[in-house]
Amino acid sequence: DGTNEIEAVNLVAASSVRAHDKDINVVSVAPNDSVVATGSMDKTAKLWNATDLTLKATLKGHRRGVWDCQFSPIDRVLATSSADKTIKLWSLGDYSCVRTFQGHVASVLRIRFLHTGLQLISSGGDGLIKLWTVRTNQCETTLDAHSNKVWALDLCQD
Repeated sequence: DGTNEIEAVNLVAASSVRAHDKDINVVSVAPNDSVVATGSMDKTAKLWNATDLTLKATLKGHRRGVWDCQFSPIDRVLATSSADKTIKLWSLGDYSCVRTFQGHVASVLRIRFLHTGLQLISSGGDGLIKLWTVRTNQCETTLDAHSNKVWALDLCQD
């Protein structure tokens, strides 16, 4: 008859944990599926063991809420973006902040590593998209083609 029927699936949570004191804005899974990162309006990102959701680390350093977090595809680092207008790179070895990127004039809403892991792209509440080189902390290019906030950002891996 040409209709597409969708069968309901009941899902049951394997684990649950109270992760943050305020809203959670993002959940990201490491490329090897061993670690989960969460970012929250409580100004922190947290790292969790993926199998049982035990807390591995709390990353503190942003002055406002964390909007996004992404694992590097090649290095043992996590990138976080925040309403404090910065991007931070965190070591997954000792959980310290190893780099801070500044250049947006409003909240940094989304971040993505390019497939090589050597560059980051960010979008912000300032309507800007910025391309950063990780090693030098430099903004290589700024695209100003939006008249308002850029809430969504993703890359096509060709």
